[in-house]
Amino acid sequence: MTSSVVSIFSAMGCVKKYLRIETLFLIFFPLCSASNPRFIFRPRGSEYRAINSKPGGCHFGIQHKVIDESWHPDVAPFGVLYCMICTCSRISNNSEKGKVTCRNIRNRCPTTSCARPKVEEGQCCPSCPDEFISLLKAPASSVSRQNGVGRAHFTLVRNALHISIRYEGSRKLRMVSFKDSKGSPLKEINIPKRSINGSQVCLFWNQLSKKAIESFKQGQVSVELKLKRQQNAVGLTGDIIKYESYSQESFEALLSSGDETSNALASFNLAKSGKILRIKLRYDGLHNLGPETQFTIKLTRNPTNNRGARDVKVIGSSQVKRENSGLKAAWQNPPEHALKWMSRGYLNITMILNTGDRKTKLTGQISIKRTCNTIVSQLSGREAPRPTMTGASGYASFDFFQNGQIRYQILLSGMLNNVTEINLQATNRKQRVKRLSRSVNFDEHGRIKLTGLWQRPSLQEIYWLFSGNMFINVSTIVSRRGEIYGQLKQFPFRGHHLSYHDPPTLLSGNEVVPRIQTGAAGQAWFSLDKSCALHYHLIISGMDRGRKNTRTAELLGFADYGEVPQSYDEHVHFLRSFEGETISGSARNIEPEFLGNLIRGLVYVQVRSEEVPQGELRSQVFLNEDSCSKRFPHRGRIEMPGSCHFGDKMYSDGEKWVSEDDKCTSCTCEDSEIVCAPLKCQRLNCTEAPIMLPHSCCPVCPAIEEKVVRYYEKRQRPSLKGCYVKRDRKVYPAGAVWYPYVQPFGYMRCHACTCLKKSEQISCTQVKCPELRCKNPIKLRMTDCCMRCPDDEDSQSHGGKKVRKGCTFGGSNYNHGQTWKPYFPIFGSSRCITCRCQNGQTHCSRDPCPKGQCRSSLLIGATTSCCVACSES
Repeated sequence: MTSSVVSIFSAMGCVKKYLRIETLFLIFFPLCSASNPRFIFRPRGSEYRAINSKPGGCHFGIQHKVIDESWHPDVAPFGVLYCMICTCSRISNNSEKGKVTCRNIRNRCPTTSCARPKVEEGQCCPSCPDEFISLLKAPASSVSRQNGVGRAHFTLVRNALHISIRYEGSRKLRMVSFKDSKGSPLKEINIPKRSINGSQVCLFWNQLSKKAIESFKQGQVSVELKLKRQQNAVGLTGDIIKYESYSQESFEALLSSGDETSNALASFNLAKSGKILRIKLRYDGLHNLGPETQFTIKLTRNPTNNRGARDVKVIGSSQVKRENSGLKAAWQNPPEHALKWMSRGYLNITMILNTGDRKTKLTGQISIKRTCNTIVSQLSGREAPRPTMTGASGYASFDFFQNGQIRYQILLSGMLNNVTEINLQATNRKQRVKRLSRSVNFDEHGRIKLTGLWQRPSLQEIYWLFSGNMFINVSTIVSRRGEIYGQLKQFPFRGHHLSYHDPPTLLSGNEVVPRIQTGAAGQAWFSLDKSCALHYHLIISGMDRGRKNTRTAELLGFADYGEVPQSYDEHVHFLRSFEGETISGSARNIEPEFLGNLIRGLVYVQVRSEEVPQGELRSQVFLNEDSCSKRFPHRGRIEMPGSCHFGDKMYSDGEKWVSEDDKCTSCTCEDSEIVCAPLKCQRLNCTEAPIMLPHSCCPVCPAIEEKVVRYYEKRQRPSLKGCYVKRDRKVYPAGAVWYPYVQPFGYMRCHACTCLKKSEQISCTQVKCPELRCKNPIKLRMTDCCMRCPDDEDSQSHGGKKVRKGCTFGGSNYNHGQTWKPYFPIFGSSRCITCRCQNGQTHCSRDPCPKGQCRSSLLIGATTSCCVACSES
């Protein structure tokens, strides 16, 4: 700090000497003039107060500190530095004098599980937003067995309330009502069908008033869950209380009595050592019980086919601590099989209250806590163990099932180097918990989409996911230790227009034109409502470089370089400027021409900053719905050079489609002219015999049902797109083709079922076998319906000689043995890579460099030589 003071003084032309204080924290300000460079020191605080002359201890500026005293230094003009702790340490054992030592405690802050932690005034370490819970039950005067019980979880982020409700009952939900301490209504939120997912309800209350926020923090708000067919009757009610670190608890149970007159909430957490299982119980009626009440907690294994229900652990009243309106207990050294049962949902918890004359039992099943929060990770190069500047971006999300399984989805964009593996790591960044994927190739746009199911995670691994102690590391052939990296954290529910469950649009530096090497990354969600207003939410990581750096997000009507120019005036739609890591809002009254391009995928989102004004992150915007396109059938249609109109649709130059009237005809738009030709079917390499479907022209590969179907839990209707069967609790992805399985006969291979993409209905029909051109077709198994060519006759024969297959790359066809320089739509042409067609497979490799030269760091689109002189190192 003193060196910076000297440099400031020298730049001002002041006297060369300066005052050096022992603690190096007290800054003095010079008063200079051009004619008389006289130096006057004015300390912060009282100018005439003398330094304390007490013997011993330490002197910190004008303050005297005793031995072993610690404090946060007050440094002008910055104020109190709460991330610094200074201590007066004794110089020697026989001396009363001390010396001041200061250390930074920021790196000792605990890991937070929330995505956007806050720093309270007077604190150094960030903390998660305020959390509240409420136990919902019917009033004693109107108890009904059909009303059920519930739990509500609230997260207050600035002036927005994220609401997650768990309801266990048979009635349908109608409304959520908030009231203050006087019973006056604060807010009423209707519950639409799309907000209900089984027993879970997700809602969002935006723009809370300061008075409402203060009432929440003081515990003066109650909530009522109103049920249908009960217009005047009171539904489920409960007081809202503050609950610290509720989101970090990974397991919970909603307990209720047999008559549903009372309920309780149990939450479970595992210590970092894994040897202590902590149990918390929240019971509203605890304040009405006297100190003589005995509490007993039982953990019971569910009955199986071989054995009935049995007690796993009994915690007596002497081991249960009573704190305010809650109970606490701990299970020391729980066995591994008990933790495994808990992670699979096989354990129940029972709380027994014995008041002497009355005995009450409350029971509930222990399962993974399921709220509306989403555990996701932002992957960027700047967060890697060794920060990289490759321009790549990534995103990962994790969803939990009641049986302990975890479904994950990983999206990567802007990848230039082949991915060797994707790992899930623990906090120390070295312990690999699970390999999510091995080598995986990206498409021509540098994008990768990976989904998988984690079958048997341990209880401690699930706890790490909830507590923010898990990281995802993507390794490539260039960065073995990790090219992009990210921590898994919890993002609160933000409404159905901006749901983290939906895959985002990934922003990367490699999609900027011309591309830029950066360690930043971004994710964006876009959606259109019924009034065609655009809702957007952006998350940026890696752009905070330790100083103020204002960012600007905008929508570009077309790309700035190398694409069709604008045909209308307004080609940039400004969203807003921001300084943090997130930006949310909505854009209304969008120009019809701009809205038309937005729906057709011709709009790009770009984020630029003061340091990189030409744009640092960019991506094409994709919207899942086209309901707004019907509002502008003619006026919103944009006439572009080279475009074609076919029926009610418009196609850009070079775009291909299949005629709806003739499935075997493929059409292409070429310079405003439509050219149609018979559809060429690609040669298939199926594990099963190819089959023909009535709605398609080319044969398809059927998949075994167990490989395409996804199962979901009872009463948990999925939000996935596809065809679902309520009776069997199955979901078939759109476009999947499979053989139906019928007990006890097995797979019916002469019939095939398809999940239609448009209607999401299951269509089953008798298969039609395709025509085969080989001489000796065979059946691989007796149960097959169609024959297929053997492997040695898979290539077509002509004149007794085998004809080698050609290749298709980037929309162009190449013959066997042909070589070419690849062209990537985003990155441009590559002069350093050569591709070769080898019997239907494309092999690309980097061109070798002559002796004495090394490869350039620019792999694609290099404007300089592919090889450069090797450095001495």
